[in-house]
Amino acid sequence: MIDDVARQRAERAARDAAKWTPNCSSCLHPMTAVELDCHPVWRCEGCGTEVDPGQRE
Repeated sequence: MIDDVARQRAERAARDAAKWTPNCSSCLHPMTAVELDCHPVWRCEGCGTEVDPGQRE
């Protein structure tokens, strides 16, 4: 029973993380949070586009 609850919590956390991850506006791949010169940015693994988290498209 405890393992089932832990599995459900892990699945919920993964779903929530996917909900808050933006997609690239150019190629629609999910973006990854990275640090560039000590500044957090979103980077697309597909095309390499970088977006500042505070920037609105």
